[in-house]
Amino acid sequence: MSKSTDKKKEKTALLDGLATDLFNRVEKPIEYHKLSSAEHMDSITAIHRILSQIQKHEKGRLSTAAPVDAATRMQFLQEWFDQNNVKIDGIKFDGSLPEGPGVVATRDFNEGDLVASLPSELMMTHLTAVQTKDVGLIHSTDAWFRAVPSLILAMHLLFEKHRPAVAPSRWLGYIKSLPGQHCLSEFNQDASPDDIILPLAFSLETASLLQGTTALPEYHRMLRTVAKQYCHMRTVLRQLGVISAPLKTATREWFCWAEFRWAVSMVMMRQTQVPVSAEALEAAVSKNPSAAAAGVAGTPAEAAATAAAIAAAESASAAAAAAAASGDDTTAADAAGGAADTSAAPAADAASTSAAAAAAAAPVRQVMALVPVIDMFNHEEGPITSTFGTDSNVMEVSAKRSFKAGEQVYLSYGYRPNTIMLLYSGFIPGSNERDRFRIPLELPPSDPLYNKKLALLKWLELPPSTHLDLYWSGKPSPELATWLRVATTSDEGQITEDLRGAIAARAKETAELLEAHGKDKDFQPATANGRAETTSKPASSADVTLSKAQADLLSSICQQKLQELQAGAAAGDDKAAGSKAAMPAGLGLGGGLEARSAGSKGCEKEQQLVRQLREAEEGALKKALEMCAQASS
Repeated sequence: MSKSTDKKKEKTALLDGLATDLFNRVEKPIEYHKLSSAEHMDSITAIHRILSQIQKHEKGRLSTAAPVDAATRMQFLQEWFDQNNVKIDGIKFDGSLPEGPGVVATRDFNEGDLVASLPSELMMTHLTAVQTKDVGLIHSTDAWFRAVPSLILAMHLLFEKHRPAVAPSRWLGYIKSLPGQHCLSEFNQDASPDDIILPLAFSLETASLLQGTTALPEYHRMLRTVAKQYCHMRTVLRQLGVISAPLKTATREWFCWAEFRWAVSMVMMRQTQVPVSAEALEAAVSKNPSAAAAGVAGTPAEAAATAAAIAAAESASAAAAAAAASGDDTTAADAAGGAADTSAAPAADAASTSAAAAAAAAPVRQVMALVPVIDMFNHEEGPITSTFGTDSNVMEVSAKRSFKAGEQVYLSYGYRPNTIMLLYSGFIPGSNERDRFRIPLELPPSDPLYNKKLALLKWLELPPSTHLDLYWSGKPSPELATWLRVATTSDEGQITEDLRGAIAARAKETAELLEAHGKDKDFQPATANGRAETTSKPASSADVTLSKAQADLLSSICQQKLQELQAGAAAGDDKAAGSKAAMPAGLGLGGGLEARSAGSKGCEKEQQLVRQLREAEEGALKKALEMCAQASS
């Protein structure tokens, strides 16, 4: 046996050991909201250190090509549209906008005018994924994989990216236009003109600045989930590589943490949901070129069952999206041991579990998709104006307001809090009047009316121990105000009366839903491309009046949260400053390859965004304390 073979086996064994260590650390679900900032950071640091070592030993799988600038990437995209006969009229792609690449009008648009459209056959979706031999094989043999729609899309993206030159992907031009690929080269990230922020590639210096913020538990959850997905896919690719040449090539040549992190990041930032018919979904599953060989979905009934499972998984990911956006720890990610879709958070602002249950049986179902053109628009607050025509199978974007020629054209990503914008999109809007963040709440078991309050909260769909929204204006959300009212009520008769009212209201709501479903068999909760719009009023106009008792309780909670935020800020600033002075160039706290070096320009931009988030939370807490003081006086 040659020395090179021995070294290769030794390196493989080392990577296997690191992957096992990583999986053991992230395997079991945890209750994120019960951890202190220090406990979160201990876990995050340990994960970072292992991933840094993995990335160091996987360095040989990274590209040696120099990264291309944004203008070249925009050229790739335009050429791809030309090749596919997609007419881009009235807009152009610009790589030098303040936000980075985006869309600029070449003529005037009035509100409601059609700006761009794309037929479904050019989208990368769950359907196109399962019809490939590589992703299709994984899909047909691995139930864990089938349960995670965004993971399916991420692996679809990777396999299309790495198609051989003799048989390139039909999406190659689109894939070459995607940002963040400088993270995959041996070049330092700061040498690249591509200025995108990938939260999954945050340095530990940046992560430390999240201490005390509501973003820290969600970042921890996201990192653990994606690390577990990486471990799982590494194992699956190796196992199935025995019977599949493409999967064997992936294992030997290109699958690594940096590639996987990039693909998941692209999906998190750019995915949306598009409706498809149940028949189309079943047809895609039945056409899976690997399913027959694997003995899966071989009959129409089996194909229908698999398609229903896909729809349920897609819908569950939308429900998980809402939970992730709300900070609820009881998500599909935890239910599946971390396998599920925290990365689906941008796909829906307010999905419900009832909608998820209904979708699996509906004739029209939602699937995850990457939609070229549509994903080039930068965000501006406002209503969602993208629609999908189920008859035409075309996604369309209309102007959310008037735009003049030469002006950047924006699209609304929906009403999402800054925490979700930062972690799942890599930016924070300059103005976000719908910003909100979660504050911790706990109904004390020592309350003499605890059992009755517990019953009332259950009927109101509010748990006794939870996190609920505080708006940027300092005002509580309706849900938070309701929880405070229940928690501070000392009149047993009032609690009993409220409980009867809640039960009656739920019965009426259920009857109305059943009646609507009986009249229309295709009835589903209204959504736009799977992005359910919130109908709540902007935070600045939320009409909530607190009693003195409610204000006193909220003041106590906000004061404690403010102290935690300020203490976390001090600890994070100290750690970031200390690491910047102590670390040699090119190294982060992980001691290995980081996406950005400590103290680098890219790292400073990350930290600036985190500080912006921190300041917004601190401002909201101070406004809440002022409001509570007025209510108590």
